[in-house]
Amino acid sequence: MVIQISPIPSPHTTHKRHQPVLKYTHDETLIASLGVKSKLFGVRRRLVRLERGILYIHAQEDDCGEPLATTTLCEAQAVSVNHPKATVSIRTTSKVGITLVFKHDVSLLNLWASALKRAVSCKLDTYYKLCGKIGQGHYATVYEGVDRNTGDKVAIKVMSKKQKELKLTQYVNREAEIVRSVSHPNIVRTLDVFETSSHLYVVMEYMTNGTLLDFFAGGKNRVNEKNTLRIARQLLSGIAYLHSSDIVHRDIKPENILLSADGVVKIADFGLARRVDGVASDQYCLSSILGTPAYCSPEVVARAQYGKPVDIFGCGVLMYVAMSGMLPFRGDTPEQVFRSISKGVVTFPDARWDLVSPHAKRFVASLLQHRPSNRPTAVEALRHPWLVSNGDRTERPVSPTPFVRNTSARVAHAAKNYNRMPTVNSTPSFRRAQSGSLDQLRREKRENRRAL
Repeated sequence: MVIQISPIPSPHTTHKRHQPVLKYTHDETLIASLGVKSKLFGVRRRLVRLERGILYIHAQEDDCGEPLATTTLCEAQAVSVNHPKATVSIRTTSKVGITLVFKHDVSLLNLWASALKRAVSCKLDTYYKLCGKIGQGHYATVYEGVDRNTGDKVAIKVMSKKQKELKLTQYVNREAEIVRSVSHPNIVRTLDVFETSSHLYVVMEYMTNGTLLDFFAGGKNRVNEKNTLRIARQLLSGIAYLHSSDIVHRDIKPENILLSADGVVKIADFGLARRVDGVASDQYCLSSILGTPAYCSPEVVARAQYGKPVDIFGCGVLMYVAMSGMLPFRGDTPEQVFRSISKGVVTFPDARWDLVSPHAKRFVASLLQHRPSNRPTAVEALRHPWLVSNGDRTERPVSPTPFVRNTSARVAHAAKNYNRMPTVNSTPSFRRAQSGSLDQLRREKRENRRAL
């Protein structure tokens, strides 16, 4: 399997924000002051808002606070239009329906009627078939799916909106907002987003070649400087785009970086991601203790405020693993790993690094700077001499020796990818931090092959 070479962005490149075009769902937002008819009160003026397939009715015309009522339209039965009376009625599964009165404004009536009909007909099962489970996590389950119209494979992430813990519900809602807004070649593409009153369904492109962890574990010849160069350029390009959109991923690690069928590196899993809009002058505005122990930055371990530099540090840890096959900060417990991170000492043992160029070592060391202000931004990292000096090579991408994939092992790895807890102390990925290298994972894969 080949990792593609992507061009190095120009120092003057700007990362444009493109709203992703969803395949079947319509992220329409309409707001209007309309008459809302009820049997008890007759017609009363209300502020009515249609957003992401949900209809909100507010008490005051100028009130966008807590709504009086909400209706998830994909769970409604039908929308009917009465042009003589200038009304649109929504028949719900309960006996109580909703009637909107438009005061003979035909154009407004037609606009809302069309949007409401689209929202009512927008059901996951209409467009996608849910197949076997790929992975099970703390608050999400990932299924393989099929596009009913094209037959293409997709991945469908299903998240409950009725979590027992309020924090988890916030993560679900936050992830829904972020995946709707990002579009970049090095970020897993969101094809559609469906919502019901109880669940969120995120339909994504199917990543045939699994995670970077799978790739590294496929053989020792995959852990080298050439492959890391290709990974670094694409990963940093995706991170630069996220940061230009004021999004901090907060969980950069090999399990959350996927490979497409043609070997393109893509960032996935925005369950811990957070927007930092409106705080450009203060990039250290987050404080939640989140992430995976071995990839946590010193400021997170110190429970200090942090921001975009945490993604750069996580990228640095990933680059270290990609070149050496071991973690820079190790220990038998999370506490020992944290102590190692807090010391901020990064070493490059000859046994693992003797074939790595000085430029590459300096690049990794720059990403792993203890002080956040000393780390480069993603755009600055893309201008590092190691990346720039190798940017015009025309050699063919490295084609590592193929390896046999065990389906059960692949499902297990996919499950680990989504099986995260929202606190750093309980993350399941710590098992990998204990050994400090990929050797144990490779041994497991060899045992799986022999079992076949």
